Amino acid sequence: MGHYLGEIMLRGLIAGLMLVVSIGAIANETIDPFARKLTHPDLNFPDQPSPAARPAAPNMNMMFKPDGDGPFPALVVLPVCGANYVMNAYDWGMRAVENGYAALVVDPLTQRSVVENCGPTPVGAAQYLKDAFDAASHLRRQPFVDPTRIGLIGLSLGGMAAMGASSAAHSRRDNSEPFSAIVALYPLCSRKGLTIPESPGPVDMRFVPDKVVQPLLVEMGDKDEFVEGGTAADCKPLLDEQKAKGAPLEYVVYPATHIWDVQELSEGPQPRTENVGGRLVRVEYDHEITLRSAHDAFVFLDRYLKAAHQEK
Repeated sequence: MGHYLGEIMLRGLIAGLMLVVSIGAIANETIDPFARKLTHPDLNFPDQPSPAARPAAPNMNMMFKPDGDGPFPALVVLPVCGANYVMNAYDWGMRAVENGYAALVVDPLTQRSVVENCGPTPVGAAQYLKDAFDAASHLRRQPFVDPTRIGLIGLSLGGMAAMGASSAAHSRRDNSEPFSAIVALYPLCSRKGLTIPESPGPVDMRFVPDKVVQPLLVEMGDKDEFVEGGTAADCKPLLDEQKAKGAPLEYVVYPATHIWDVQELSEGPQPRTENVGGRLVRVEYDHEITLRSAHDAFVFLDRYLKAAHQEK
C-alpha cells in the first residue's frame, strides 16, 4: 500500500496530463485540464448488478442495487488513480446501497490494459470525466434506476474529474445529461507552477470549472499536504470564488490527511509518512472522519436526489 502513496499518488493526481513540476515558478497561464483529445476506447459496463458486497480484489466495473425493483436513485463512483488501489471506491458503492441508491463503480483502467496509471500516463482526469458520463448513461438504461436521479462521487483523481462534471460545458461536450448532484473527495483544485510541452511557461491547471452549475460538495482534509502549503488552502480561494458567484457549491474541511477513507492505511505502523517530492507527508486512515464524510455526502446527495424528487 505504501507504494501507492507518496510519489505514486502525487503523480497520479495529474495522470495523463504529461506534466513536469516546476518548483517555485509562478503560473503565467491558466488552462482547462479537461480540454484535450481523448484516444481511449469507451468502457463496457455490466448488464446485471453484482451482489452488494465488497469484492476481495478490484473487479473492473461493478454495478450494485438495493433489494427490490426500484426505480432507485443511482450514483457513479470514480476511483483514485491506481489499478490496484481502488477498494475504497467499492466501499462507497456499498454505502450507496445502504443509503438506498444503485451504484456503478467505474474502473477506467483494466479494459484498457493499463496497470500503472499513477504517473504521466494516458488515463487522466479528462478520460475519467468521459467515463463518468458514459457510466451515467448506462445506469439510465437500467430498469431499476430512476433516470432522472443520477449523482456522482469521485475520489482524488476521480474527485478532480467530478468537479469537472459540475460544468455545463463539459456535459455538453460529451452530449451527456448533467449529474443531479456531485461529491468530490480530497481532490486537487489547481496545480500551480506546472509546465507542459505545449506551453512556453508555467501554467495553473484548474480542475474547478470557471462556472459551477450542478450542485457540488467538496470534502477536504486540513492535513492533506499533497499540494505544498495544503490542498485545502489550494482549493478554498477557487471554491469561494464560485460561491460568491452564486454557484450551488458547498465544501467541508475535516481534520484529516489525504485519502482518509482507505482502510488499507490502517495496516502497519501508524502514523505513516511518505516522501512526496522531497517532503514527508502524512497519510492516515481515520474511521471517524470516514463516517462523518460519508454522512455529509449522503445528506447532500439526498437533498437533490431524494428530497427534491419527493417534492415534485
